[in-house]
Amino acid sequence: METHFLRLPAIPRKVTQPISRELSRNSTGKSYSPSKAQEKYKQRKEKQVPTI
Repeated sequence: METHFLRLPAIPRKVTQPISRELSRNSTGKSYSPSKAQEKYKQRKEKQVPTI
């Protein structure tokens, strides 16, 4: 079984943090699926309490 690592190029830390957050929040097991990420985003959006 091969292990693959995503290696980000040298990018300022404040730019890589959202990328890292996106991958950790929306990865399913060992892979990242944009369609699954979109689905999870919609679920989180529905659960948000409206601010007044």
